[in-house]
Amino acid sequence: MGEDTERFTASGKQELFIYCLNILSVFTLSPKTDTYSECNITLENVNIKGSVETTIQAGANSSLTLNLVGDNTLNKEGIRVPESSDLFIKGDGNLSINTNRNNGICIGGNYNNAFGSINIDVTGDINIDCAGDKIVAIGGGVQSEDTAITLHKGNISIVGNSIKSVGIGAVSGEVTINNIGANIKIDLNGNDVIGMGTLDGNIELYSNGNTEIKVQGEQIVGIGMFHYGNGNLKLSKGRIKVDARGADSVCIGSF
Repeated sequence: MGEDTERFTASGKQELFIYCLNILSVFTLSPKTDTYSECNITLENVNIKGSVETTIQAGANSSLTLNLVGDNTLNKEGIRVPESSDLFIKGDGNLSINTNRNNGICIGGNYNNAFGSINIDVTGDINIDCAGDKIVAIGGGVQSEDTAITLHKGNISIVGNSIKSVGIGAVSGEVTINNIGANIKIDLNGNDVIGMGTLDGNIELYSNGNTEIKVQGEQIVGIGMFHYGNGNLKLSKGRIKVDARGADSVCIGSF
């Protein structure tokens, strides 16, 4: 493949397989699904990046199932999930997402984008390494109505450095996060930092898995929200550990 991005769009109920023989080389590739589609994309030992757009893009009003086989890496940006769409990440492989773009997308939308339903149900690892002025690792600007971030299982690791950052959740509005049985580790540094929750809004969190959060900065919340928002936290079982270090810090709750 050359310098230009290789683009293709899947439509209808198409199933695509993408694999690489040499995962040490980064290929420029941007798979996208069409509007009103129900597509399956299998990644097997790929190491790809988009050129100017998000590496993988779900179309509007679509359902995208991403199957992981082997070790896979998305560079520059990750997976765009519009507010009207659903993403399902499955399989026994691993996925790493490395983004260092300001307002870049990891999984969902960027700091300003609305995002749709996100479901992660893997037996492997999901590793997100993000940096930029404003970042959201899993989620985005605003969660669309009647959707949720649901983490069924898998080992999910998020590492980020930013002025404003959210590990899992949204920048504003109502956000619903369900950790059914995943192992989550979040390590964020910045000025305004939320480990899980929302910077300005309300949160519904159900946790049945293990969560470990380390946040450092000026104004920081491990699990919860800023600006006196409302929250409903249901911690049924599992383990939660929060290490919050900052000028104004809250482990679980709100300022």
